Amino acid sequence: MSVIVTKKNGNTELFNNEKIKKAINWACDGLEVNPLALEAKFDEFLFNGITTTKIQDNLIENAKSLASATDSDWVFVAGRLLTMNMWSALRHDAIPYSTYVREVQKGVWIHPALDVYTDAELDEAGSYIVQERDLDHSFASVITAQEKYLMKNETIQDMFMGNALILASVEKPTERLTWVKTIYEVLSKRWISLATPFLSNLRANRNIASCFILQPDDDIHSIYDALKDSALISKAGGGLGLSLSRCRGLGSDLMGNPEKATGIIGWAKLFNDTAVFVNQGGKRKGAFTVELDAWHIDIQAFLEIQTEVGDQRKKAHDIKLQVGVHDLLMKLKDDKTADWYTFCPHE
Repeated sequence: MSVIVTKKNGNTELFNNEKIKKAINWACDGLEVNPLALEAKFDEFLFNGITTTKIQDNLIENAKSLASATDSDWVFVAGRLLTMNMWSALRHDAIPYSTYVREVQKGVWIHPALDVYTDAELDEAGSYIVQERDLDHSFASVITAQEKYLMKNETIQDMFMGNALILASVEKPTERLTWVKTIYEVLSKRWISLATPFLSNLRANRNIASCFILQPDDDIHSIYDALKDSALISKAGGGLGLSLSRCRGLGSDLMGNPEKATGIIGWAKLFNDTAVFVNQGGKRKGAFTVELDAWHIDIQAFLEIQTEVGDQRKKAHDIKLQVGVHDLLMKLKDDKTADWYTFCPHE
């Protein structure tokens, strides 16, 4: 039976099995997989009116389903097929690289360091790109790049080259391109790995710092200032380490009223919710670690903040917990019957 395929532009054509075989063989080339296994699964899916998008998606899903502990290379087949889709959608390899940087990425790549290069230098830099290195990424790696790192009109190799151009821009004019090539090589071959803000923000001239530390004092102004700062840090793609050890514990006096303080759990919940809602520009959820010292009177409640039992309004499941351990606590290993006292920093 003849099968009609609907193309992306709306035109139709007869299904050509040779095209599918060619794509499958290309994606499987050099890997420890049997292309016939993917062909067999795909043949079960054909129907009249199928779109090219559904064909591509089906090949990817079937390649993923074939992956196992003994046939792990199928994740790279799926990654290559997904990369093929990305290449097909972008199609900027036929233009000079200077045109890509100056025109295609205008308003996207806005780092002023790119202005130090002439068009000829950008074209030479483009000749260093080895696009086939995109094929070394598994399906999970390609998806991660698309969701967290890649900007508009970018492939993985474009991302690496864009960063290389910016990082090398501070070198002497006669040495810049040498450094561009060197930096691109170590990035594209994954000999070194840059932190998320570098990969997602550098070309857009945004924050490239990864880790920040905050420790609010025991007053409402300091705590809410830290909450605002944490939101701004997360918005800019940074991760946060936050210590609440200076804040008073449950049952301490509050504004002269005895036993009215609600402790650090509520504050930890506020920072947890901020991490959820301020999600690093939509690239990934906020990354917050909240620390409490082992001597703090709320330490036991803090250690139970992610359990499934108890009042769920007081739980914080989206932060990482950290306990500050001091030398004095470690000395208890020599006397396991010794008492360990907790106290409130306010009192």
